[in-house]
Amino acid sequence: MKDYFKVHLGKVILFLSIVFILIGIVICHDDLCLWEKNGNVVAGFATLASVYFLYITLNHQDCSFKQERFEITFFNLLENRKNIVEGVWLKCEDLEGTTFKLKTYSGEEVWKRACRELMCIKDSFSKSKYLGKMDDNLMFKEISDALDCPIDLIDNAVKYCCCKRANYTYNINADDYMKVRQSRNKTAKMRLYYEFFVQHKFFYNESYLRFMRMLFS
Repeated sequence: MKDYFKVHLGKVILFLSIVFILIGIVICHDDLCLWEKNGNVVAGFATLASVYFLYITLNHQDCSFKQERFEITFFNLLENRKNIVEGVWLKCEDLEGTTFKLKTYSGEEVWKRACRELMCIKDSFSKSKYLGKMDDNLMFKEISDALDCPIDLIDNAVKYCCCKRANYTYNINADDYMKVRQSRNKTAKMRLYYEFFVQHKFFYNESYLRFMRMLFS
């Protein structure tokens, strides 16, 4: 009821003003009041009209302030998003030919690469056995041997190499493999994948976390 009255207050004031004006016209027209007092009636009408237009003005200003607050908040969120995106970077390796090369990514590309790294870690733990690590000394030979296969098996060979390299990059050993494999909780497994990923310090997320705390505080 309160909200309804607030929404229709302007209409109520306008309706009452019209009613009083009509009553005043009838009274003055029938000489039921003295003409020297007609000024008071006119002043009353003017006061009612002033109240109505004042309400309209204040209501319009309130709507304008709400719109301005929304725009300020919206553009602040856009600016914060820009700062978050530009402030995050990721170092990861890409397979080029028979070598993994370390590259640095920034901006929106970080999230795509981070997902790819997490998928490599997940795929490594999804294998039926621990694949071992592909260090720098054996990199060329192992990649060359893996890629020496029929063309329809190339994708599987590349995934195999990426999984072994992920074990080396994120220092995943046989004990880690068994620990994750024994876990029955999918959420706990995903948390372990993420911990392996971030503890390597290749993902700069301080700025990201700081802005997220600010946005949700």
